Amino acid sequence: LDHHPLREITKKVPFADVYLDVGSTSSIITHYIMISGIKITKKLATALYYGIKTDTQDLGRESKEADLTAARFLYPLILPKTLAKIEHPKIPLVYFKEFIRALSKAVVVEDVVVVDAGKLSTPDTLAQIVDTLISIENIRWVLSVAEIGEEVDFSIRTNYRGRKAGRVAQIIARGIGTAGGHDTTAGGQINIDNRDPLRIKERLICRFLRKLKRDITCAEEIVDIE
Repeated sequence: LDHHPLREITKKVPFADVYLDVGSTSSIITHYIMISGIKITKKLATALYYGIKTDTQDLGRESKEADLTAARFLYPLILPKTLAKIEHPKIPLVYFKEFIRALSKAVVVEDVVVVDAGKLSTPDTLAQIVDTLISIENIRWVLSVAEIGEEVDFSIRTNYRGRKAGRVAQIIARGIGTAGGHDTTAGGQINIDNRDPLRIKERLICRFLRKLKRDITCAEEIVDIE
């Protein structure tokens, strides 16, 4: 069950239900519930509603009519205080340390930002980095790469209409890992195994800039943190 295109490995499963014209898997589950008439708990409604909001960036980014319909169905059932706690959690100090370090390594190449965020404790931080950097004026693409556990993860954001972030992600991960996504958001993972994670990250960045036809020699630092 997913809202991403099937890959070669997922085509082998005995059953798959994939909807591409929807922005969140939570919306698909909600429509199952609506059609079946199943009564759900307020906690489940809150979780599904949060899933839709997160995947579509508050029903803005890549949200479809199906997402809006699902959100309207769920909203009267949610627990507002629980939702607020989920959306505004206490953030560990390590997050800010990792975020500041990532900003210090971010560079601008024309209308593109790339950043090797080093080692991160969670994939959530990687997503926060690209979501923040794509808001920079005149920036159309952002790529962030990081070592997380036994993997090198990467995340892509774009606000450039007509481009397919998911397709770009698949191209830069081809032959070394897995990737996927949508028009404006994408990501992927590469198992480190016995390889050098720094080399993997450098390869991803080079492939990304080559695909976008940008010259790394024109890179400028975003911030200068002493």
